[in-house]
Amino acid sequence: DILALNWSTLKHMQRSALRCRHRMDHPQPETQALGFGTFVHCMLLEPDAVFARYAIYADRRAGKVWEAWEAEHTGIVAVKPDEWADAEAMVRAVLAHDRAAELLRGGRPESSMQWRDPDHGVPCKGRVDYITPAWIIDVKGIDSGQWSNYGLASQAGRLLYHGQLAWYHDGAIAAGLLPAEAPLPWVVFVEKAPRGEEPGSYAHDVACRQLDIESYEGGRRLYRDLLA
Repeated sequence: DILALNWSTLKHMQRSALRCRHRMDHPQPETQALGFGTFVHCMLLEPDAVFARYAIYADRRAGKVWEAWEAEHTGIVAVKPDEWADAEAMVRAVLAHDRAAELLRGGRPESSMQWRDPDHGVPCKGRVDYITPAWIIDVKGIDSGQWSNYGLASQAGRLLYHGQLAWYHDGAIAAGLLPAEAPLPWVVFVEKAPRGEEPGSYAHDVACRQLDIESYEGGRRLYRDLLA
């Protein structure tokens, strides 16, 4: 790992410096929700890498059968059949959405970047979902119960998306990956299937939103304050 500050650590400074220090010393393990999101990202943005990183496993994850499977699939993440089907359905929905498909074209997925904050000298880093010569695109999965204009805005505010996107945007410019006058980032939201739906059969909604100038300026103030 690169010894530098990333957004997922810095955002804990909003709660307290102690919490931020703890996250720096004790990186948070990937949860089931984060693991599924990573899988969807791989399937959407790096489809050629899917079968090198993931495989379907339908049985109980304990006992000799599981241990034998793990031994034969070193470095491979097990995915349940219904999770695989849901991820495929989400990817199909994104690629069938004209604006989303256009945004996710002509760039590089899962791009890492490094820069040094000019005011505080702090080494910084970020890993963006997708970057083109013009802008950054972030892909976010949203629970079906949150799917509305209010729900998207509420989740964006609660999870500090404006700070994250401002961090990535300014970082990409500082790292020389975007021009100084680059348009503001986009978010591609894709709906997750609610519980009880037949795997892979749900009609996943997709929405594309560009960060507006007010949200960008607010996000920039946020991350600058946390850095200070």
